[in-house]
Amino acid sequence: MPNIKGDDGALKTILGNSKIIAVVGHSEKSSRASYQVAKFLQAVGYRKFGLKPRRFTTAFPDL
Repeated sequence: MPNIKGDDGALKTILGNSKIIAVVGHSEKSSRASYQVAKFLQAVGYRKFGLKPRRFTTAFPDL
């Protein structure tokens, strides 16, 4: 995937074409930003998966 940092058009295209989002660092605590982001994405129609990297360090060492 190309580096899209600072490229709002590319980010908009990716999000517009995606229906499933993984939230890396997701928290079940409603006071945390990752919870709020996941909740918003779900509310606007995305299917979201919360990933907690500490639980997957063996399976996904690059996270």
